[in-house]
Amino acid sequence: MRKLFALLALLGLASAQSLVAEVRGSLEEVEAKALQALEASGLEPDRVLNFVTGEKGRYTVGTLDGRLLFSMLGVYEGEVERPTWRLEAALVRLGPVKRVPPALMPDPKSGMMPALLYRVPSAKAEDVVLLVESELTANGLNLLPNVEVGPATVIMPCKSEWARIMFLTQPAGGFAAPCRFFAMQMGGDVLVGAIEPMLMTIMPGVMGSPAVAMLQEAKKVMTDILDATGGKPYRPGQ
Repeated sequence: MRKLFALLALLGLASAQSLVAEVRGSLEEVEAKALQALEASGLEPDRVLNFVTGEKGRYTVGTLDGRLLFSMLGVYEGEVERPTWRLEAALVRLGPVKRVPPALMPDPKSGMMPALLYRVPSAKAEDVVLLVESELTANGLNLLPNVEVGPATVIMPCKSEWARIMFLTQPAGGFAAPCRFFAMQMGGDVLVGAIEPMLMTIMPGVMGSPAVAMLQEAKKVMTDILDATGGKPYRPGQ
């Protein structure tokens, strides 16, 4: 199960703390610089989404702070450390790096998990992926083509309004807008899950903002979609 959580983290589940660097230039120039920095650090971007925010020649490029999220999961070691170092190295190439700390740390006794996990009995991953994508579309979310990452299929939906609210509330953490589902085969069953939206409430400026209602809406939609797969809530070790 430790390997599973390492995989979930690498799929892009959001962190509460981010690392950011300010880069000057046009949006196109900043995107090009960021891509070059990633490639120079040994990372190969699959596609360009929103990792850049700003205006008038000054843009912020950010990424999650892997040390925080992976330490919460208990998997900050080995293969998980390396991409964290490479992401940080890419930001250093762009300029001085600033850490954006969370407003508060989650209580370990709260039982909050970084992901909503469900186990669908006697199913095939490809069928669950099609069902999730169908439900996402029916709920008005936009879909990018899914991506195979090792044994998992990553499904990347996004509701424009969710992303807009998250960016306006906390630009450094706008990348954390709820936009990740995944499914993977576990023997004869399928493990399907999604980012836990409410984890974003530990970010600076989120509590007491319109983002909280958005995150609550997102969690309800995500939970309804996961319920529609016929799965049951799952916790590691069960």
